[in-house]
Amino acid sequence: MMKFFQDNHPPNVWDPVKNKVTVRFENKVFETDDPALADLLVKAGYRYNGSIPELEPISEPKAAEKPVEKEPAKPRMVRKKK
Repeated sequence: MMKFFQDNHPPNVWDPVKNKVTVRFENKVFETDDPALADLLVKAGYRYNGSIPELEPISEPKAAEKPVEKEPAKPRMVRKKK
């Protein structure tokens, strides 16, 4: 169990992977067994007691890539000479 302390940090922590607030400090203390939350709080700079369990790096969510389709070339518009 890891215990995190709020100190001068904000009381809510936003998780960019889940796209929502995942941690709310009550009485300036938060306890967790979840290694993903612990890693998020350590990276955010919160003070803690305990040891950090090894965790695979959290990757940023990636947008689905669509194959790029080339459109056929459009004829250029040219002004007619008088």
